[in-house]
Amino acid sequence: MAGIQGAQGAPMAVTGVPPDDFEPNDNVATRTDVTGLHAPTLVTGHPLIISGLTISKNDVDFFSMDALAYTLLFAATLPPEVTGLPVPDTYMGLFDAPQPPGTLLATDDDSGRENFSQLVYLFEEDSSIAVAVESAPDPTNKFNGTTGTTEGFYQLSLEF
Repeated sequence: MAGIQGAQGAPMAVTGVPPDDFEPNDNVATRTDVTGLHAPTLVTGHPLIISGLTISKNDVDFFSMDALAYTLLFAATLPPEVTGLPVPDTYMGLFDAPQPPGTLLATDDDSGRENFSQLVYLFEEDSSIAVAVESAPDPTNKFNGTTGTTEGFYQLSLEF
């Protein structure tokens, strides 16, 4: 069976899921800065939803933000807005990341809906942080995308 050919007949890499608009953001050094999170209040339920995200082979998505002391972060991966798209089994990590490479603070595999991830974390001091999302599993918690087994579309929900 013939493969897909690129320029001048060379084989072309093919994946089922294209990279999202935030690439490259595969590590703490190239993370995407997140703005627009609501300041912590007694009223919850107003998360910032980042849509149009994808996880493909060897992909990790890092998003950074600043957390104030004594605030809770609620982070969750969600299914895409469009039904019928492939969805990944996500694995999420939270890093203290004032500078690369960052220190891993917490991880989650399947605490969210279905095979999605969800983290709740209390910050005891002001922190620069990064949330990482990749395909599960990651038995060594390296968040380099090399061990994940699924690809797909997802959304990221963030709220203080």
